[in-house]
Amino acid sequence: MDIRFKAGPTRKPHIAIIGAGPAGLASAVELLNNDFDVTVLELSDRIGGKCYTYYEKSPTGELVKTELGAALVASTPDYALVDKLRAKKGVIYESPAPTSNDFVPFFQETAKKSKAEQDFFMLEFIGELTKFTARVDEYQHHPEAKEFSLPFAQYAKEHNLQKVNEFLKMFVTGFGYGDMNEITTAKVMEYMKKATIPAILISQILKKPTDALRSIRGGFQYLMEQIAEDFKDRIVKSAQVTSINSSASGVNIRYNKNGEIKFLKADAFVLAISPLFWPSLGITNLTALEKQSTEQVKYHRYPVAACKIKVFETENLYLPGGLDEKGFGHPALITTSDARKNPEDGRLCTMYVNLPPGPIDFKFDTETCARLEKEVADVLKGRAKKQTPSTETKPEEINVKIVKTQIWEDYNSSLDEKLKNAIKEEQKKLFNSLRRIHVGSSFSFEDVGCVMTHATQVTNELLVKKKMQLCPVQEIINTIRFQESKAVPLGAPPVKSPEDSSINQRKCCVIL
Repeated sequence: MDIRFKAGPTRKPHIAIIGAGPAGLASAVELLNNDFDVTVLELSDRIGGKCYTYYEKSPTGELVKTELGAALVASTPDYALVDKLRAKKGVIYESPAPTSNDFVPFFQETAKKSKAEQDFFMLEFIGELTKFTARVDEYQHHPEAKEFSLPFAQYAKEHNLQKVNEFLKMFVTGFGYGDMNEITTAKVMEYMKKATIPAILISQILKKPTDALRSIRGGFQYLMEQIAEDFKDRIVKSAQVTSINSSASGVNIRYNKNGEIKFLKADAFVLAISPLFWPSLGITNLTALEKQSTEQVKYHRYPVAACKIKVFETENLYLPGGLDEKGFGHPALITTSDARKNPEDGRLCTMYVNLPPGPIDFKFDTETCARLEKEVADVLKGRAKKQTPSTETKPEEINVKIVKTQIWEDYNSSLDEKLKNAIKEEQKKLFNSLRRIHVGSSFSFEDVGCVMTHATQVTNELLVKKKMQLCPVQEIINTIRFQESKAVPLGAPPVKSPEDSSINQRKCCVIL
């Protein structure tokens, strides 16, 4: 018997989404655009996940911000969806602060060379970029190739891409994705694509903003809130999911909100959080592959802090040693979007601290904060002393104070390529019985553009295109009984059954 069915006019398929970060919101947008109903359950008290902006009013009443999560929009195809949603909501781009190359090894080594040597170095580098672009094409056509599972530093050495490897430290290690000897080539290829590096390079060399990287006026969290504005009444914040029971007949979710136990029924659900947290959801039928994912998922704890820096220009600054593994646990990068002129209360910035992968012990206690503040201040004072006498910077006035801290427990969450692909195939084959799909950085990359694009594609492929298969089994059975196994043309008007009045919510076709 072949059963075909589709939702009737009074019954939309209902999908539950676990997580209101970029992946969960992208899935919700795709579903709502295709006439689904959604409920988003979010553990925290805010929308946006790792799109988290810290806001503060200046002494003059001006609202200033700094990012504690996602900070930049790249000019890659993966950001086309983000750009479309941004434009729809009227959210405006702004140019990020310029980045100082003072302590970046790639530019430090170049600066030591003569003009002729620098020209030759850049020619070699451009040759490597051309080769890297070709390798990205290979990855996109054959992502399963074993060489892409190699650490990028090893891959770069084998393919003579050492200069590219050194350059990318700024955007891989510098942005918390791990040491180049650790992160896989597949992750780097997925992240950088082939259009971004040349544009970034031009911006770095000219020290002028380009469209290669842009920031969001109002902050990334504001952008996520605007995207969710149209369905904010379908988002349940501070919802701690305690059990999920899914089968061919649908999904039953139990969650706790402010001490009150609540229940939610759905036709399927989207897991938009890291496998690191799946066990806490109480999913009753995790498969062997899913259990393996919870045990083998790789991740970084990523400490970031909003801080006030007195006597600091509007610039982004990599700190000495921060791009190497030996510098982990110390400040690696300072960024700011606070463009006020000589703010007396200090410029609002973000301090990033890299850690090795796994459950590394780190906490922002009083002693650690004092150490980090001193390390940044010492670097800035040392740099000020080396500057020309004409500078207005007075080293003794430089001061750093941490005002807000955040540790991302599952940053750059990732799975082995083989396991990831196995999970993808399993969710296709077993969807009708498991009634769930997986989205998020573990299945793409910890980057807003990558995550939202991947979530949209998977949601479309496994939910939107299977919309007609989301009819609960009992409704199908009741229709079959009532029709007494007689074929009904697909699209025929709903038929009322004396046994089950809910039948008028579906249109069903039974082909013998």
